[in-house]
Amino acid sequence: MPKIVWKHYGKQFMKERTVWLSMVARCHNIKNTAYHRYGQRGIFVCDEWRYDFDRFYEDMCPRPEGMTLDRIDNNKGYSKENCRWVTYKENNRNTRRTVFLDVNGALMKIHEISEAIGQKESTIHYRIKKGLSLEKIMSKEKLPNSERRGEQHGTYYEYQRWGCKCDPCKKAASIYKAFRYQERKKKAI
Repeated sequence: MPKIVWKHYGKQFMKERTVWLSMVARCHNIKNTAYHRYGQRGIFVCDEWRYDFDRFYEDMCPRPEGMTLDRIDNNKGYSKENCRWVTYKENNRNTRRTVFLDVNGALMKIHEISEAIGQKESTIHYRIKKGLSLEKIMSKEKLPNSERRGEQHGTYYEYQRWGCKCDPCKKAASIYKAFRYQERKKKAI
């Protein structure tokens, strides 16, 4: 195995060197906690970068302030052609678990839809999880309680947990409270 060498070892290169060491470790060190997401999946560092920090530094550095190393294609390894510096926000959006929706023939990421319609990403994720139609997922309006929660009205749970004030939920809550009151009276006797 070739010896790892680097000429640049001063404090001015510490951030770049830390990025490089982390990249190599998660791809090639079995004991690294992130190895199962990188090395085990076949994501490796190219030979030019793996053993030579100077080569990595020449190709990618200096690192812009507030940026992190990102792979353009998440299924390919770390190489000059597949790496770039991006913001942390953009890096978090470029993951394997990113959800795409087919909107009028174009694939869009959840954050793109969120920015386009002015809805929170968490709301869109929730609507997808509930299995709602594309029109309801893309809706800017707040959905009715029955569609939002998927619960049946007329339950104490709806009244208590979600604060639903419809008549069936109020009636269910009063019946439940009366039942609990009777149970407490029986225990007191």
